[in-house]
Amino acid sequence: MKDNYVVRQIEEDIWNIDDENEDSAYLVKGNERAILIDTTCGELSIKETVEGLTDRPVEVLLTHAHWDHACYASEFPTIYIHPGDYDLLLQDWEERGITYNGEIVFIHENEEIDLGGRCLQIREFPGHTEGSIVVLDPKSKNMFCGDAIGSGSGVLMAVGKHPCDISKYKQELLRFKKDFAGSDFKMYGGHRNQENGIEGFQDFYNPLSDAVVEDMIVLCDKLICSDEALVWRLQKESHVPQKAYYVSWGKAAMWVTKEQCR
Repeated sequence: MKDNYVVRQIEEDIWNIDDENEDSAYLVKGNERAILIDTTCGELSIKETVEGLTDRPVEVLLTHAHWDHACYASEFPTIYIHPGDYDLLLQDWEERGITYNGEIVFIHENEEIDLGGRCLQIREFPGHTEGSIVVLDPKSKNMFCGDAIGSGSGVLMAVGKHPCDISKYKQELLRFKKDFAGSDFKMYGGHRNQENGIEGFQDFYNPLSDAVVEDMIVLCDKLICSDEALVWRLQKESHVPQKAYYVSWGKAAMWVTKEQCR
């Protein structure tokens, strides 16, 4: 097993796999096959690590197509992805000279992926990317959120050619809250170690929860209304191509441009 990955068993037949860059993947095993939710972007391929955990055939399900979640997707025979992020995946493959001969399966709201004795359900959650999704596992009462709500330290909104307006993102948060607030589902993010904070930003333990969702809705309102109580911290980071700011409220935070705040 590759030593650059840290593997934690969440419960029977479900594992959290983290690379050295704080990227998180999740392996969910059924009776007939297994699904790798995201692939991380570690220095070494995740495939050998996954094969050491199950003898079932493994397919990939992407919460979204950013490279830190999709780096090794092309090494697996089947990739499930929302069509809103398909062009982003193809663009990254083209830039890196990757040719994929496997199967691409488009997934949409409320569709299910049957693993044999376990069905994963798809929930659309655009915002971080157009095709971001949340994956529900009703059997274990776990949900795998990718970067849709961030991972404790906040959600990166200021990415892509056409970043999502905050008012639209707020509607997705409200829809999510209506369906899952107070439920017994546990949320797992796409960068689980960031729940422990990021130096220079949040420095406290902040796992994904109903409270994060609630505060994110309030933060959206404050951004839309240009609340003077907010502190805007200009960012100059390579992964944020636009002129973006870091703003936070309670347990919620995001990287956003002022043009999105409408």
